[in-house]
Amino acid sequence: MLEPFALLTEEKVVMKHFTQRILDIAEECKPDIIHAHTPYRVGAPALIAARKLSIPFVYEMRGAWEETAVANGRWKSDGLAHRRFKRKETEVLRAADAVVCIGDSLKEDAVSRGISKNKITVVPNGASEETMLNPIQDEQIAAHRKQLHSIDGETTVGYIGSIQALEGLEYLVDALSILKEKGELHRLLIVSASDKTGLVDYIEAKGLTSQAMVIGPIERDRISNYYSMIDIFCVPRPRIRVAELVTPLKPMESMMAGCATIVSDLPALKELVSDGNTGRIFEAENSLHLSQIINELSEDDEKRKELGINAKEWIQENRLWPSIVQRYVPIYESLKKP
Repeated sequence: MLEPFALLTEEKVVMKHFTQRILDIAEECKPDIIHAHTPYRVGAPALIAARKLSIPFVYEMRGAWEETAVANGRWKSDGLAHRRFKRKETEVLRAADAVVCIGDSLKEDAVSRGISKNKITVVPNGASEETMLNPIQDEQIAAHRKQLHSIDGETTVGYIGSIQALEGLEYLVDALSILKEKGELHRLLIVSASDKTGLVDYIEAKGLTSQAMVIGPIERDRISNYYSMIDIFCVPRPRIRVAELVTPLKPMESMMAGCATIVSDLPALKELVSDGNTGRIFEAENSLHLSQIINELSEDDEKRKELGINAKEWIQENRLWPSIVQRYVPIYESLKKP
């Protein structure tokens, strides 16, 4: 493992090289604007290049890397590395000619760092209709579908995405365990490219192995098939800083797929889901509350269908990429030189 001083030296060397690469490419394509995204290790070289070229610089805040490091156990909150990273991010935000945030929660965070509201535009993440169109059918998908439906259970509760601490999947497992103790069985489908060992062990410890199917990775062009196997999609993120700030893609994709979607009551997730209209919201880290909502939806086919239809319509009206990307145009126009 590199010592802190060596890491900083390596960072400076890499960023200097990156700056030069940006300048080399700019020499060929002659950009009017340079637009970079978090983290500052990308943003700072792009900013330096933009200033050398005397062109505007747009910085897009797509996450909070220092908070992700805390959530994953790499850094301590407000520790030296955390404070340094946040300071560097803030420096790039302040120096940018315009700032883009992927959600209102991140915008509020940027404002708390001293960034003017007038400088910030929210351009949210989006979903793609193409992902859910023309699902591919093959033997693997058919086998997975058959395997899933051989499991005893009233409904299939699912999650598709990464497996890490900030996702809070243990709360979903706990909720299904609570329901099983009451004699209410539900299938659990987890699809992920991440290491599944810890989650599988937790599922076993909770006595849910016979109810669960944990698979992946699955090719992107096949993923719509797995959404179609899910009756209730759950995003049980815990109450940690990065989860409160950053709006993930996964609920948008489940909503686009027409799944009844449950999310925890974090600001970033409440930007997407209207409780009882486009999905359901439960108290973060409260597995009992989550189990109650799962039970309610499992007993009400019509409500699940209604939530799925409303969610898909909301995504189609508000979060499809072709319309989302148009929000960048006024930003670029405002920065054009006369």
